[in-house]
Formats: sequence, structure tokens, C-alpha cells
Amino acid sequence: MKLASSISPNSIVKDEFDPSSESLIKAFYKFKSLGGSDIAQVSSWTDQTGNFNMSHSGAEGESPSYTATDGAVTFNGSNQKLQSSSDIVLDEMFIIAIRASIEDPISNDVILADNTATGHFIRVKDSTTITIRIAGSTAQDFDLNTGSIVDATPFNLVISRDDDGLIKVFFNSVEQTDTNTRQGSFLLDALGVRKTDVNDLEGSIFEIQIYDGTSEISLIEKINDRLSAF
Repeated sequence: MKLASSISPNSIVKDEFDPSSESLIKAFYKFKSLGGSDIAQVSSWTDQTGNFNMSHSGAEGESPSYTATDGAVTFNGSNQKLQSSSDIVLDEMFIIAIRASIEDPISNDVILADNTATGHFIRVKDSTTITIRIAGSTAQDFDLNTGSIVDATPFNLVISRDDDGLIKVFFNSVEQTDTNTRQGSFLLDALGVRKTDVNDLEGSIFEIQIYDGTSEISLIEKINDRLSAF
């Protein structure tokens, strides 16, 4: 006799996977970790590793807001940002995982970047193109071949680089066919802008995970399961 169950194997994986427990976690801005109340101006988003807290240090009004019900840290496209006092440095292999949404018009919205060094960013160029620039090199476009980014609709974006410098993009859990190769250190210290305070994000970030030193598909699968549960 087959026993019925309301709990799927995938939901168990999603519930149990904790990025903080991974040995190679570099920085982790956790979903709904800003608390149970709305915040008009976010002063800080704590890195769960304790190393790279993202804080607001600009003028009044340049801080994003937070909505407790859906865990959205929302940037309004007017120079709003959060920034770390030191760089997250990814020298070789890495995985960067993002849960976000973007408002129309979707055009050159920076999610994660460096605001003190030129030439390091992850940017949504348009609804079907992700642009990545590392170590001041030429920016590389990655075309999405399965689906597209839709106005104000959350999506999952996972970017990995292996020890040969091969960069892959996973969109909503699906590996995309477009790849590129780029070596060099990837520097990151800001959410919502790149140097200096340009390509402002108009949209929301729900969670960011950054891993240093791996591109294992097994970890990427667990990451995608977690992000898809939000």
C-alpha cells in the first residue's frame, strides 16, 4: 500500500539547506533576516558570516526600504544602495546566487557590484540579457535562452565560475546555453549600484549567497531549490 504524504522530497531539501553551514560560504544576505516589521530606510543588511555587512552611509533617501511580508529589500532607482566597508574578493572559482525582481523598464539594473573599484558588476541589461564584468575586463553579455525577466516578478539567478574561468548562468534553476570565460579577481562591495553610483537598481533583492572556491552542480541544485521556495 502506498502511503500518501503532503511533504515532497524537494520541500525537505529546501527546508534543510542552510547556506551558513557550507564551508565555502563567503557572504550571505538572508531572506527575511531584517525582521518582522517594515523598514522605511534600511540602515544595514547583516552578512550571516559576520564579515561583509552591507550598510547605508549616503545621504538621506539613498537607503532602500524593506517589506516584512515578502522579504523584499526594495531599491527605487534613485541612487539607493547598501555598501560594505571592505571588498568581497573572489579570486578563482565561485558561485553567486541571487533572488530578485526588477521593475519596468528593465534596463541596465545593477544588482551586485563594486562601488569603489571600476569594472566589477552583475547587471540586468534587459529582460533576456545578463551582463557580467570582472577585473575591469570587457563586459560580457549572457543571453537567456529559457524564459525572460518579467516586470516586478521574482526570479532566481545563479552564476558560477570553474577553475578554468568558465562562467555559467542558471536562470530559474535552468542552466543557460550561453557561456563565457574570464579569469581575474571579482570584487564586490555594493548592492544596487556600481562605481560610482550608476546603473541604479529599480527593483527588489530577496537573498544573495556568495561562495568562494566551488562550482559544484550539487551545490547549485541545493541553492536553486532554496531560492525557489521563496
